[in-house]
Amino acid sequence: MDELDEEQTISNLQLLRILNRHAISTTTAKQVTSLSKALSEFESAMTVFPQLMIFKNLLNSLEPATNSDGVDRTGKSLDNEVDKMSGIGVTEAEKWRNFYDRTKHVGQDRTLKDVTEFVVGLENLVEAPFRRASTSMIMDRLRRLLRYFVAPDLHIMQRLLGPDH
Repeated sequence: MDELDEEQTISNLQLLRILNRHAISTTTAKQVTSLSKALSEFESAMTVFPQLMIFKNLLNSLEPATNSDGVDRTGKSLDNEVDKMSGIGVTEAEKWRNFYDRTKHVGQDRTLKDVTEFVVGLENLVEAPFRRASTSMIMDRLRRLLRYFVAPDLHIMQRLLGPDH
């Protein structure tokens, strides 16, 4: 079982408090809304029990977290950025993405090969690597966002969050 690093936890909570993600409006910058979506999906992953739902929520947190730097990545470019930022490996990231796509279309699988690929993918799910990848990406993007926008002027953060804040 992992031990809780109190200092890191407090630091992470302070980052989240500064982001004020529960007060996001339509005027909030895309980077903040993407990161907020990533955090919501991550939270959902921590509250469900079926392994497949944990996987889907974590993968749904990974993409908006990765793209919260303002670059819309899909496919191979997404896999490359996940590898670069988390060290997971391009092949592993692609495998996760492909399996996720298969989970969305499982009812449409008509061949024995389709069903077999889904079952094998389900059997090979290991939560820890994609949880670490998602956590790593969220924390990296959160730190970058706050360093960039909060840096010396807090009024910049207010502009980023919109006029309602």
